[in-house]
Amino acid sequence: DRKFTSITNDNLVLLENQNNSTSGGQVLYSTIYDLSVEGGNNSGLFSSIQAGNKLTLKNIRLSGANIAGGNNSNAGGLVGSVAGELEVTGCQVFLTGNRGHLSDKDKQWINGKNSGGIVGKIENTGNVSVKNSFASTTVNGSATVGGLVGSSEGGLNIEHSYADCYLKSNGSSGGLLGYGSDISTLRIKDAYAVGFILSGTSYGIAGKTLKAGDSVENAYTACAPLDEAVGSLNYSTVAGNNGGSVNNVYYLCSSENQIGELKNWKSSDRQNAANILGSAFAGDDSSGLITVAYNLKVSGLMSYTYPKLTGLN
Repeated sequence: DRKFTSITNDNLVLLENQNNSTSGGQVLYSTIYDLSVEGGNNSGLFSSIQAGNKLTLKNIRLSGANIAGGNNSNAGGLVGSVAGELEVTGCQVFLTGNRGHLSDKDKQWINGKNSGGIVGKIENTGNVSVKNSFASTTVNGSATVGGLVGSSEGGLNIEHSYADCYLKSNGSSGGLLGYGSDISTLRIKDAYAVGFILSGTSYGIAGKTLKAGDSVENAYTACAPLDEAVGSLNYSTVAGNNGGSVNNVYYLCSSENQIGELKNWKSSDRQNAANILGSAFAGDDSSGLITVAYNLKVSGLMSYTYPKLTGLN
């Protein structure tokens, strides 16, 4: 098989997918299928964003991206590590059933030390913004794993985005962010995480203790333990709250440590749940089927009865 070398280009400031068509009023963008990256300290479509540099990624689509970083690597669908500034808008990292991406239920499509569906690691000088985007894949990391970002020591802003992933780690795993250090900053608004987690320590939304300036607003998690014998996550949403803001945040799986409000939403509650979460969410029948255990999956990772974000397809 041919392997792709992660892009390293300090002069590039914008990569925008403008190759699109329209079907039924919906804009369809071209997709990069079966991107295969093997080895390297920072692995993804892009290797890294260096301090002092800024990159904007817009409407990039990756299906079946197989990012196999080394044992000490940062691995992300789009970028391995960020020490500069990264804006991700309208991007999608996902699997496609009719291309055989779901045939091996045990395959880890993104694999490294610090691994995320979008970004592997944010360094202490880095800032990442993820808007109108999602990751729907399987992610493995020996240290940290997140549906969108594996590990952050810098700034992370997530808005109108979600992760629907299977996450595995011996260390820390979170539905959106696997781990955030004490010096990192985190803002999440209009977002959710679903899927299953097998990890040393599990968090429904983010493996970070919120501090002053951090916030989680209009968000929910339906993440659950992959091992049914475990029964609950370690933390319902985040690791703790020491002066941050938690507003309109819900979790659907029992946990040992609770922040937010426990809900037992079912299919019939979908529209009411969307109304509670706010205008960014939809609860009509287009929300799809229920998320099922990985070895029972029939419709892929993006089908469930819970509210969806509007405008993300």
